[in-house]
Amino acid sequence: MSHRQTKVLILGDDPDQVLLLEEAFAEMGEAHFAGQELPCCLRRYAGDIPAAFEALRLERFDVILFDTAAAGGAGLLAFLRLRAQAPHLPIVTLAPRQDQPLALSLVRQGAQDYLLYDEIDCMPLAHSLRCAIERNRLLLAQQSISLTDELTGLYNRRGFVQLAERDARLAASLRLGLSCWFIDARAVAGEDRQEADLRLIEIAESVRRCMLDTDIAGRWDEYRFAVLRVGRPEADFRMPPADHFQVSASHLEPGQELQLESLFAAVEIR
Repeated sequence: MSHRQTKVLILGDDPDQVLLLEEAFAEMGEAHFAGQELPCCLRRYAGDIPAAFEALRLERFDVILFDTAAAGGAGLLAFLRLRAQAPHLPIVTLAPRQDQPLALSLVRQGAQDYLLYDEIDCMPLAHSLRCAIERNRLLLAQQSISLTDELTGLYNRRGFVQLAERDARLAASLRLGLSCWFIDARAVAGEDRQEADLRLIEIAESVRRCMLDTDIAGRWDEYRFAVLRVGRPEADFRMPPADHFQVSASHLEPGQELQLESLFAAVEIR
C-alpha cells in the first residue's frame, strides 16, 4: 500500500464546515494507516480567491475543494477564475443543499464532482476525491495524445511545444532570431461558458489572420495563446486591440542563446 499523501487545497474557511471536513479527514487518515485504500490528505485552507491563488503559486496540490459559500454569492465567477488559474487540477464542489443547482452547473462547467454539506463524511469525501483525481488524470492523458485543441483548431500546448522546440533548433542552426507573442484572454473567464468559448474561438481566428504562414500558434492553456516566429522580426504580429485580451511579446536576437524557457518566461507563460 502506498502512503503518499494527497495535497488538498480547500477554498473556504467557515468554522462549521472546517469542523466537518477535519472530522472526515481524520477518519480517512486513520483508515488509511489501518490498511484501507483511502487517501491520507494534507490540507491547506484558503478563505478567498486571492488566498487560493497565492497558495497555488507557492505549493503543488492534487485536488481542490471549492466551497460555494466562500464565493459570497458569486460562485460561478469564482469557480471560473479558480479553474482558469489551475486548469490542470480537479475541482470538487462543496455546497449547501439549497445550492445544489449551482453545484450541478459547476460540474457542467468542469468540476469533477460535488458534495452537499450534509453528505460530508469519511467515505463520501474519500470516494469523491479519489474519483476526481483519477478522472482528471485520464482526461489529461487523453488530451495529451492529440496535438490539436478541439475548441479552436490551433495546436494545443503539447503540439505547440513540440513544434516550437523544432523551430528553436532551426533558428540556432541558421543563426536566426526568435520571437514569441503571448495572448492572455483570462478576462473572459467570468463570462458564461458558451460566451467565453465564442470569445476564445474569435481570438483564435484573429491569431490566424495576423500570423505568417511559417509561424506556430497554439492554445497554451484554457485562456491563453502563444505564437512563435523564426526570424523576420520586421513583420510584426499585430492583433486589433480589444478589452478582453492583452498581447505581450519577447524577442531573442541572432547569436543569443535560443532557449524557449527564456522566451516563455519573458512573456509570463506559466
